[in-house]
Amino acid sequence: MRIEVPPAFADGIRTWGDAAGRSWLAELPDLADRVCARWQLRPVGVVRHGGQGIVVPVRRDGRRYALKLSPPGVEFAVAARGLAIWAGRGIVRLIEHDLADGALLLEWLDAERSLADVPIATAIPIAGGLIRQLAVPAGAGVPTLADRAGEWGNGGFARRSAECGGLLPTAVRNRAETVCAELGPTAANLMVSSDLHYENILSGPDGNWLAIDPKPVAGDPEFALAPLLWRRFDEGSLPNRLRLLVEFGGLDPERAHGWALVHTIDYWLWAVSIGLTEDPKVCASIVRWLMQRA
Repeated sequence: MRIEVPPAFADGIRTWGDAAGRSWLAELPDLADRVCARWQLRPVGVVRHGGQGIVVPVRRDGRRYALKLSPPGVEFAVAARGLAIWAGRGIVRLIEHDLADGALLLEWLDAERSLADVPIATAIPIAGGLIRQLAVPAGAGVPTLADRAGEWGNGGFARRSAECGGLLPTAVRNRAETVCAELGPTAANLMVSSDLHYENILSGPDGNWLAIDPKPVAGDPEFALAPLLWRRFDEGSLPNRLRLLVEFGGLDPERAHGWALVHTIDYWLWAVSIGLTEDPKVCASIVRWLMQRA
């Protein structure tokens, strides 16, 4: 059965993707056919998508799997490497992968049930526990938080702020650069899913909660918590949320505060650069609150 590429996904790639991404999109149905034939898969359901990939429900030998296809490249290779290191500990299990084709065969999770559907008071302890569970020793081939902090603190934030019309107040930029200088060189070498949020945590085969769509980085687990602050922002108290994530994640409070500030600023600058409107407002609120506690 030939897959149908979701129109919304195709429109996004055509709008935001580069020439290589658009070429990949044009070949996507043929690519899916080749991968399915090679891995003996049969598409069996509606194709889902995110911003940078599609997920095809498939079967093999009577079992369900998820075939994820994304544009090949460094980001894809890092994601595959991270999944291999985690080996199903707190995250969706990798069954097969092909770096050249941008293909991942993953265990089947319930895409209809994410942590976004769970009351926030229940979701936060689960998410905090996952931060700790995912903090396994990092292997080779994973970008380091130390390197990222070095880039951000040595002109990266200043340049991006200027490109966004001087978005960051001087005090905020200075504080973020200081945090990068203090925490970056002493960061741990543990696996971190840097885009861990409620929609990226799905119900597993045993009713357990597992992360998906990792953007792996090697560093402090405290770096993972910021998306859990800016997502579902209006649901509950921000101080209480940070406290519970630290508690259930077994995190260091000061490093959690510092990395939350840096990670939120990084996302804030990115969100403004691509024209988002609501997320930057949330980020600004979080940064103001974190600066008051600095």
